[in-house]
Amino acid sequence: MPLTRTASREEAELVTERLRDLGLTCIMLSDEELGLSFSDNKLKRVRAMRFDEVFLTIQLAGGEEIEVTWADIILLVPGRLVETRVEITERLTRKPEKELLDTSEFFRDETVIDFYTSEHPFTWRVGASGFDFSCLENEKALIANENIARLQRVIVARAVNAEFDESYPRVRSFLELAWSTQQENQSSGWRRSAPGKLSIGLATTRSNESQFTRYSRLRYYFVCHQKDQINKT
Repeated sequence: MPLTRTASREEAELVTERLRDLGLTCIMLSDEELGLSFSDNKLKRVRAMRFDEVFLTIQLAGGEEIEVTWADIILLVPGRLVETRVEITERLTRKPEKELLDTSEFFRDETVIDFYTSEHPFTWRVGASGFDFSCLENEKALIANENIARLQRVIVARAVNAEFDESYPRVRSFLELAWSTQQENQSSGWRRSAPGKLSIGLATTRSNESQFTRYSRLRYYFVCHQKDQINKT
């Protein structure tokens, strides 16, 4: 579990030293080590799949296809991406406080599966929306969430070498200490709603996608680290 996130490596080293004085074993990990640097995006969104008893063919959004064996899959991490968006419109008045004209709230909840292979450093992400579930053939249902649950069962059954980690929902609240839910504020600018009257639109979006991606990559890091230790021995 991540304990804290610091702005610099020097701060991280200080925190690590204090924790070790308390008898805790801890490590420092940078975004680069987790594969989260802006210049090296390792998240690949899967749009379709084909598979047989031995091979899984992954099709990406641009049409690119990658073939892997079921035996190469080493980790599966399911989770839910939750996004809320609140939009408000306010009117500028002579009073200290603006006049609220309108407010709207939008909610999006998507089930996703991240999986990793021993041959690629990428996060392969399957989402309930935007994925072609034709690979399920006769097992395909009418509801996306049911389809992704069925696809998960197929992958778990065939990827016999993979660890299946479904702990994210249980630890999500603890992750807020280091990787808080991301919030983004946007403004649509001033508008003239009537002669002599100005209004402004503001939107606040909160999403846990960045948090889940970090946790997923953290689990992948430790799986790879464990395999490296086994290989050395």
